[in-house]
Amino acid sequence: MKKVFSAFVFICSFAFAQGEEAYLSSVKVENFDAETLIEYFYTPSGQPSIQLEKQKSGETYINNIYTYWLYNEDKCLAEIRKTWQEDKYINHSRIDFEYFNDDIIAKTLKTWNSGAWENLAQESNTFGNTTVSIQKTWQNGAWLNQTKTELEYAGGNISKITLSLFANNQWTNDRKIEISANEEILYSWNGTTWVADEKTLYYRNASHLVELQEKQKWDNNAWEKKQRTEYKYNAENKILSQEIAVWNNHWQNDLRIEYALNARNYYSWEYNMWVPTFADTYTYDSENRQTAVETEQLFWGGGENFAKHLPLFVKNEDYARVFYGNRAETAYQPLSELIQEPDTDEEIINSTKLVIYPNPSFDGRYYINATNMRINACAAYSIDGKTVKTFGGNSNMIDMRDCKSGLYILKINTDKGNYKEKVLLIF
Repeated sequence: MKKVFSAFVFICSFAFAQGEEAYLSSVKVENFDAETLIEYFYTPSGQPSIQLEKQKSGETYINNIYTYWLYNEDKCLAEIRKTWQEDKYINHSRIDFEYFNDDIIAKTLKTWNSGAWENLAQESNTFGNTTVSIQKTWQNGAWLNQTKTELEYAGGNISKITLSLFANNQWTNDRKIEISANEEILYSWNGTTWVADEKTLYYRNASHLVELQEKQKWDNNAWEKKQRTEYKYNAENKILSQEIAVWNNHWQNDLRIEYALNARNYYSWEYNMWVPTFADTYTYDSENRQTAVETEQLFWGGGENFAKHLPLFVKNEDYARVFYGNRAETAYQPLSELIQEPDTDEEIINSTKLVIYPNPSFDGRYYINATNMRINACAAYSIDGKTVKTFGGNSNMIDMRDCKSGLYILKINTDKGNYKEKVLLIF
């Protein structure tokens, strides 16, 4: 499945797999006097099940946020968040996931209001040679298109990203990025044509690692230098340092980062020399798992802790969530000690559901995702009720490429009942 850039934080796909035994069990984040504890629990197969976030008060931890996940077999159907209010957890928000085969075709964000879930935002995805992701908001009882992101591929890699805005009942170009192995160009739409804004050039070494990255901006009908970053590696191709410089009629040093196994040191260019500003220090256990990270201010003598975004690693990979503070500690336990199912009366949604996508369709094809049901027949009707096309059963695709643009009604008969949905066809 091709990757989709998402406006939502999709935690469901991050299984925290730490090998056969070691699973992340907790993260403790200190922000001077404030302290947050996050505890993690899993399903027997190692998928996220429960996440408990607590705030320290005195010598005890007070409940704050309770997040849990619902599944149908191995597919995550919902991520639900509750907050602690008046000595109990109250529904706050949720994300529902809809699938076509193994692809997520829709993610719907909802909020809890007056005892019921209300739609807030949605992202729908269509996969193919071009992956289309449409972001919508719920207004006045209907989904309203906001933005559309189209990803085009070449050789299995993303070659173009196009962002469109929905206004006056039509899509309007906004920005696009054209991507090749050694170059990215950002364009903006001026109402008539694409205009170049910024270009990033990549210069690679024999191991295909980026040694120099240079950003340029389009100004006065020519490319002008803007910023560059130089990277240095050791013999094992692990990064040792990066230096960032900005263009001001000449290259002027700005920021330097040095990488080591147990530390990351930051410098700024002051008075024609590199001056230490702060450092991140890491602690590892006997299994080479990061167990702590602490940041320290070094500017002008420094020596004091201060708060920043903490680079937290799980199994030596960047952790999905960003923490802010001056120190973080992680702990691990065997999976068998962390298995816990959510304590909830929430229904397992989507156990029987029919989804038609994309809507609108821009190529004349609609796909049907029928969960735990059999399609007997389907038909397309004009808005005034006239039959346009009929289709047999056992098909998950409705082909309307020979129809005109407009609004149609699709009726689908299944062994679980009849379904009807309005769809928009745009060529």
